[in-house]
Amino acid sequence: TLDEAINDDDFVVINEPVGVKLVIDAMSESYLKNAEIDFVDNVEGAHFVIRNPNAKTTCGCGSSFSIEE
Repeated sequence: TLDEAINDDDFVVINEPVGVKLVIDAMSESYLKNAEIDFVDNVEGAHFVIRNPNAKTTCGCGSSFSIEE
């Protein structure tokens, strides 16, 4: 989700040179390790796409996945 608040235990990544901040909560950080997160705005709509090399299964839209621990 889009959120304005950054908590003390959040992980913050700043995309340079654009300066966009990506804030990941502490619980989600381990699931997104080594993942590529992109924001796409096209005829299908605007959404985040997650490309995660650790994902075992993904949905067709690219915004959700599952991993085996």
